[in-house]
This record gives sequence, structure tokens and C-alpha cells, in this order.
Amino acid sequence: MTSHYYSKNSPRTEYNTILRLIKKSLTELGIKVRRIIVVLDDVGEIGWALTSCLEASDLVITTGSLGFTSDDVTLQTISRALNLFLTLSEEALEIIKSRAGDAALQYLKAAHIPKGSRPLYNRAGIATGVYLTVSNKHIFILPGVPSEMKAVFEDHVLPFIPSLSGLTSRRIIVKTEHMIEAEVDTAIS
Repeated sequence: MTSHYYSKNSPRTEYNTILRLIKKSLTELGIKVRRIIVVLDDVGEIGWALTSCLEASDLVITTGSLGFTSDDVTLQTISRALNLFLTLSEEALEIIKSRAGDAALQYLKAAHIPKGSRPLYNRAGIATGVYLTVSNKHIFILPGVPSEMKAVFEDHVLPFIPSLSGLTSRRIIVKTEHMIEAEVDTAIS
């Protein structure tokens, strides 16, 4: 199985660290990450990146632009690109209420998610992540704030991957004392 993901954000160090974590985590689970695309908050760019990734992969992870301001256009763009309606999710609204309390109405925009998708609880922030499938393609839409992206990835994407791929992964660490690489290879074969 291969995955693609695209991300909307600026090249900040913390953000890039999280992207490396996502790639490393997927690789350790046996998922080959074929491409990482970074685009601006632009409807055309986001639509192109999603379409490009879906053409080549069964798993797409997006990050960023799920917030509450007018320039947060990822969910609207994904809905449009996939010919899905953007609908108010009562489940997403309840999650937002649980995180924002009385201020939840100012975050109402984030409760509108593509029809048929499900919100993913975000323990680190207010905006939910989103999961949907379209034509047997799995799409995870994660918040762009690095701490929130990491939380939703660890809580929802990582546990899902083994069931998706049917793969199991084991990590073995072999400590040696000054052995030649060929000797180590023979010893662990």
C-alpha cells in the first residue's frame, strides 16, 4: 500500500518535524509514502493536490486549514472536489462544544464536514479532524496546528492503518559490539 499526503502550511521547523514524524510512522507500518505536497491556502491548489494524490493512492492524509476563519478552505474544497455536500455534523458540533464550552458558536464553521465523513476528536484543540472514504480511498483530514495534527494523527490515523493494510509491523533493535556489517547480517539471518 502507498500513501500520499498533502499539506497546507508554511515551512516552519515544528511543522516540518511533524511531517517527518508522520512519514516515519507510516513507513514503520509498512506504508510507502510516495509523495508529500505542500500548497497554499488556495482552492485550486488544494483541489489539484487532493485529486493528484487520490489518482495515485488509496490513502491520503491532508493537514491544515480546518479552522474558523475565512481563509480556512480545506473542507469546502475537498467537498467540492469530491462532489460532496458540506453539512453540519452534530457529532462534530458536540465535540467542539466539549472543547470550547459557551464559545462553541464562534467555531461553528469547523462543525461543517463533507457528507458521509466522520469527525475525529482532537484532544489538543477545538477543530476536529475528519475521516472519509470515497471509492475505496481513505482520506484523513488533520488540523494544521502542529500539536493538534500530531494528536489526531496518533489517536486516529495510526490505530487505523493496520486494519486498512492488513499489515503488522515489528521493530527489532540489535545492539552489537564492533561487528562487521556482514557478520551482523549472518547472525540475525
